[in-house]
Amino acid sequence: MLLFVFCLCLAGVFGAEYTLPGECPNVKLQENLDPTRFSGLWYTVASYASDGREINDCSTVEFQEDNLGYTYKETYVEVNQGNRTQKMYQARVDPTFDAGKDAVFVLSHGYDDKVLQFPFFILATDYDGYAIAYTCRWLKEKIRMHYVFTWVLTRSKEKLEGELLKKVEDKLSKYTDLAEHRSSFVFKDFTDASCAYTNKLETDFFTNNFW
Repeated sequence: MLLFVFCLCLAGVFGAEYTLPGECPNVKLQENLDPTRFSGLWYTVASYASDGREINDCSTVEFQEDNLGYTYKETYVEVNQGNRTQKMYQARVDPTFDAGKDAVFVLSHGYDDKVLQFPFFILATDYDGYAIAYTCRWLKEKIRMHYVFTWVLTRSKEKLEGELLKKVEDKLSKYTDLAEHRSSFVFKDFTDASCAYTNKLETDFFTNNFW
């Protein structure tokens, strides 16, 4: 539900590889998203990155409402050469952005003299069980290519299966980029081993995890 529009000069910093042909597709979003009902803690049980980057362990995202609007917090465990580090990022959903009835949030973060913005779309959710979040960025120069990152979120850290899995599969089948690469989704669990870490970094105030 978040869509960030980064300057092309920063593309190298965030490192996404544009691996899918054409521009970002038009996607149907959740109708009349209720941000209050959507807020709270979600577990990232599956993800798809079109450039094949490593999917982090034990990832959660949390939206909270406050007197200025909504905040976003992401926590995950990154594995680098066998070292496991827990990282946490916080950002604010841009209170000046008016999504109307569209299921999109924009995270904003000051960077030197620029404001970085990242869009996060909610393709589908039932609020209490699952949500499918999505972002896409396309390379406008020279060759038209795009990059996709998708999160399958659940309210429970239990394995995605049964009727809930069927609901998610049905929704994913309606999006060409996601249906064609369904076998590339990486499923994660939330066992003690998956969530274990030896290092913990202080909270940062933005994430470059997606670009």
